[in-house]
Amino acid sequence: MFRPRRLLRAGVATIAVLVGLTACGADFGEVKSNGISITVGSLSGFDNQVLAEIYGQALEARGYTVDYNTGIGSRKTYLASLQSGVIDVVPEYAGSLLQAVSEGTDDTDLETIMTTLPVALQKLDLTILEPASAKKSRVFVVTHEFANAHKLVQIGDLAPLASAITIGSADQLESSSYGRRALEFSYGLTGWNFRAAADEAVVVDDLLENTIQVADLSTTDPAIIESDLVELADPYHVITAQNVVPVLNLKAATPDLSDAINDVSKILTTADLTHFATLDDELPSTVARDWLVEKGIVSGSDAAHT
Repeated sequence: MFRPRRLLRAGVATIAVLVGLTACGADFGEVKSNGISITVGSLSGFDNQVLAEIYGQALEARGYTVDYNTGIGSRKTYLASLQSGVIDVVPEYAGSLLQAVSEGTDDTDLETIMTTLPVALQKLDLTILEPASAKKSRVFVVTHEFANAHKLVQIGDLAPLASAITIGSADQLESSSYGRRALEFSYGLTGWNFRAAADEAVVVDDLLENTIQVADLSTTDPAIIESDLVELADPYHVITAQNVVPVLNLKAATPDLSDAINDVSKILTTADLTHFATLDDELPSTVARDWLVEKGIVSGSDAAHT
């Protein structure tokens, strides 16, 4: 018998409030910034640089003078820069940020992470703002045909099929925190086969050809939408939540600036991150500006940062 991990007592409604899901548009009114100078940084990677541009250009539209320090090599480097005030704001991913500032943590669900993170960051004179619903984490997916044939909704529904299926991944799935041991302990998946691939495109091809029956993908992989794949729910949170969350120097986290950034986070979705991933041949500043114009945060006549 497997021993499922304890489900959080908090309901779905709590998470919905936490991530700021809203059916209403955000209010992008004027902020009394008086030209305050802010430096927005980011880790390397196209998605990180687009997020930095999105938050930075939104602040510019509300009167802030914004400098950019993108492509920082490591979390250790940018955290030191935040502490020293060389940079003021960095868009991050919740689970990875917690692991960077609280070594050995086993928190994986968003609500617990967002409770633990502020305590860990306060010791560094840093803080976080509201998380977005947008996330870049891992997810197990299947085809619609396979989901319908076996009535699959969540990962645990694979347990009766486990010994007859192959799970494919371009990552080190078997040894990962959400790999073989976690899937057996939390969901009772035993005896499944594993197929490694060079990249996620190969994983998707294998899935569509039924060489594998379950794929381990990034939540922002465009193939999930393009191939109409079914994401399997993870109620026991074996996969760490990686919602976008801005981290700030405490001195920079004024109410006006925090409100401006939170207004952006409220409307940023995983679908947006997925779309950005298809535009990696463009400048991050251009991708950000186009998104901000589409959302009505900046006007079409505003010049993008370059």
